Amino acid sequence: MLKTTRRYLRAVGSVMAIMPSTDYIKMVSDESETQIFRRDQRSINKDMKKVMNGITKKSGKNTDSQGRCR
Repeated sequence: MLKTTRRYLRAVGSVMAIMPSTDYIKMVSDESETQIFRRDQRSINKDMKKVMNGITKKSGKNTDSQGRCR
């Protein structure tokens, strides 16, 4: 029975791989690679500025009058 069950599950897995129930095309973004990269880069830059501003506020060095990095 174990071999029969394995064969059945393997067959079902093969069919699901050929005809998945999920429409993966709908999950793909309409944005171009460049747009996605720019959005990600802006987010990373924003996070890095927060970190750098926090570090310079603690050290008190290389900051302007508001405690931001120069």
